[in-house]
Amino acid sequence: MLVKSNKTSKFAKKNMQLHSDLRARIIDDIMDISNDKLEEIFNYLHSKKMANKNNSNKLKEKILSYAGCWKGLSEESFDDFVKDIDKRRKMSFSKRTTR
Repeated sequence: MLVKSNKTSKFAKKNMQLHSDLRARIIDDIMDISNDKLEEIFNYLHSKKMANKNNSNKLKEKILSYAGCWKGLSEESFDDFVKDIDKRRKMSFSKRTTR
């Protein structure tokens, strides 16, 4: 069972409040915009939303392009690979200083 710390909870609440305040300010500003400019602003916001969605899809495709790349790897080669990763991580982390 995961338990949230008070620190995380406080951060999450503060972050939500900041976003809520920002949304309220944006809505207030939109209310002051003339009707003839609303469609232009909507189109701009929609294009940003679609660009973000396209970037997200491209990232998903890039990540998924690696799916199955170890498919033909023998059990012995895979075991050697995992042991090598473990050894490299231990070497890397042993060089770090504590905070």
